[in-house]
Amino acid sequence: ELLYDMPHILVSEEEHYGKNIWVHRNGTSRAYGPTRMNHHPLFKETGEPAFIPSSMSTEAFLCVGMDGNESSFYSCNHGAGKAKAKSDAVVPEDKTALHEKLATRGVRLYNGKSRKVIEQDRAHYKRIDDIIATVTENQVVKPVARLMPVSIIMY
Repeated sequence: ELLYDMPHILVSEEEHYGKNIWVHRNGTSRAYGPTRMNHHPLFKETGEPAFIPSSMSTEAFLCVGMDGNESSFYSCNHGAGKAKAKSDAVVPEDKTALHEKLATRGVRLYNGKSRKVIEQDRAHYKRIDDIIATVTENQVVKPVARLMPVSIIMY
């Protein structure tokens, strides 16, 4: 049974600040807190699920929305985001080096035929622990589980 689906782009009609409006989320997902999920048998207790992945070889987090997230229309980033500076000492130069680096963390990459797949390496992303600290501090979401990837299917 599907528990959660996270589209990259979502447009939905929602009520905010006493008005029905269309909310366009690109690179974010909806993360209603428990109060806004009062019609759901489980999520009224926990908040709506939100998933924050990182890179191919770093942790991802399953989170739940919090009620203090009104100013962002209850939106949560769905990724760590690319870093301006490389966040890792080892930056793969080609797919062979990427596969070797992933193997050191017990991760297997499938498909990955694009030459740009090396840009999905962890060295190109912000540190996920910093992202989780920020969204928690700002009452966007609360982490529930830390997940480690073991296999990746890429373009």
